[in-house]
Amino acid sequence: MDYRDAEEGSNVVYDEATVTALEDFYERIHTAGQLDDGIEAEETAERLYRDAVDLDYPQGMMTALILRYSSEFNREARVESLQTFMRAIQLWDSRAEEIEPGIRQVILHIYPVAIDAMIALPGIPAARIDAVLDHMVRAHQLEGAPMSTVALCRAQWAAETGDIAAALGHLEAFLVDPEGWTQALQLRLGLMIYEATSMHEAGLQFVDERVAGAELDDDDRIYVGGTRSALLVREGRAVEAEAIARGLLEDFTLDVLHEEVGVEYLVLALLEDRPAVQRLIDWCDPDPLDSPNPAVFHLQAACARFYLADPATAALGEKYRAEAMANAAKFDARNGTSYRSDQMRRYWLGEST
Repeated sequence: MDYRDAEEGSNVVYDEATVTALEDFYERIHTAGQLDDGIEAEETAERLYRDAVDLDYPQGMMTALILRYSSEFNREARVESLQTFMRAIQLWDSRAEEIEPGIRQVILHIYPVAIDAMIALPGIPAARIDAVLDHMVRAHQLEGAPMSTVALCRAQWAAETGDIAAALGHLEAFLVDPEGWTQALQLRLGLMIYEATSMHEAGLQFVDERVAGAELDDDDRIYVGGTRSALLVREGRAVEAEAIARGLLEDFTLDVLHEEVGVEYLVLALLEDRPAVQRLIDWCDPDPLDSPNPAVFHLQAACARFYLADPATAALGEKYRAEAMANAAKFDARNGTSYRSDQMRRYWLGEST
């Protein structure tokens, strides 16, 4: 990127020394973007940010923060990437008008990814998620951007906390004007909200109505198929669910399936085939029982349900169940509800609540 392109339409006039410094800055940005080592890229981005501060150049500051965020995101450093994103929106608050619109659009695209990551980390306070959602609204209004993505993120957060009416209302607002979202993505996102709110029959109807008009690639097919199988199990249609799961296992590797939908959906659909489920659990690395990630509680619950069904493995099932309950409780503590624990017990463990 050339700084002159970044400043197109601006009335800012730079002296020759600043022009030289900015040209050097963007050459270094380009070089940093080619680095394969994530840590090195992030350290370089931070140095570039400090140099942009010295130049009092907010566009350079934001470009460096985006570079750092992208590297952290790619190496799945979720906490660090969120910290960097918070720095970016703080800079937005103070210097947005000095940042080129194209760069501001990049920040708009990061919001839903960041909010999804925040929801998945129970250590992120609910008040902070609310604050970022409010900031997202203001940023979209400032840019005159479509509010459909805001509605989707609000639906996701409402579903997380068990506010089903609000979640479905926001989902409806998203689907009324889903500007920029393909039919396949609308299908995936709608299905995500219906499952999270335990609206299983409505979710299945949603899929049936929309799947014919959506051009699904393999990733979409995996997500829709896997999630649909879980809804079918919960609606008492286990045979259909098992057929879907077996079809996915025939067509895709476990690595791909777990990346797109999660092994827990396959476990749930194949509970009656104990050898197949045991192979799925054995494939997991680390063992779900030992995972440091609290968001694996659905997988832990699915494993618990499997092991508890056999007296010979019931003791192991109790260990999985205890871990699942402890992790779900972390989300409930953050959310101020018992929704995640209640839904997990009913729909993943198969217990009455």
